[in-house]
Amino acid sequence: MSVRLQAIADFVIEDYAHIWDCCCDHGYLGMALLHKTQSTVHFVDREQHLLSSLDQSLAQSVFPATQWELHCRDVMQLQLPAEKRQLLIIAGVGGLSCVEMVESLLAQHPQHQLDFILCPVRQQEELRSCLARQSLGLVHDAWLQERSRSYEILHLRQHDARAITPVGNYFWCFQSPQHLAYIKSRINYLNYRANRDKSFARTALQSYHSLVHQFLSV
Repeated sequence: MSVRLQAIADFVIEDYAHIWDCCCDHGYLGMALLHKTQSTVHFVDREQHLLSSLDQSLAQSVFPATQWELHCRDVMQLQLPAEKRQLLIIAGVGGLSCVEMVESLLAQHPQHQLDFILCPVRQQEELRSCLARQSLGLVHDAWLQERSRSYEILHLRQHDARAITPVGNYFWCFQSPQHLAYIKSRINYLNYRANRDKSFARTALQSYHSLVHQFLSV
C-alpha cells in the first residue's frame, strides 16, 4: 500500500459502526481497515470493473461477508444506515469535488454524527475555506510527501467546536526545510492571477506569510 493510503489508514483510531471508503479504486485502503477495525467497511466506486475484481478478492479473503459491502454508485447518492457513528473517507480527487460530496452527504443526513477523512490532490485552501462554513470541526491534520507530490490529510467531525483553519494547523515543523518549501509552493499557487483576488486566497496567504515569519525566526 502507498505511503499516502497508509497515512490515511493510520488516522483511523476509533471504532465506527460503518466506514465508507469512497472513490475506493482497487480497495487497498478499505482492505487495510478491515485488518485493523471491527467496523463494516463499504467500498464505493462508480467503476463496475474495479468493484467486480475487488469482489473476487474479498470473497477469497479471510474477512466474513458480513464485514464488507460494495457499492457501485456516486458518493453523493449514498444512503447511510441509521447508525450515527460513521466515517467517510474521500481521497484521490480535487478539493472542490471533496466539498461537493461532503456538503451533499451532510444535507442528506442531518441526524447522523459523521466524521470525514479527506485527502485532496489539489485545491487544499479552497477545501478548507468552503468546509469552514459547514457544521464541521478540525480534529487533526497532517502533511506528507510521496513521489515528490505533497498531500494534506484532514480529519473532520460534525458539530465539533474546533475551527477548520485556513491552512495546515497541526503538522508544521519549524526546523523542516521541506515544510518551508511546501509553504512557498502554496504561496506561489495562491498568487496565480486566477486565485489571488479570491477571499480564500487572501486569507490563506496571510496565514502562510505568518508561518514563513515563524520559520525564519527559529
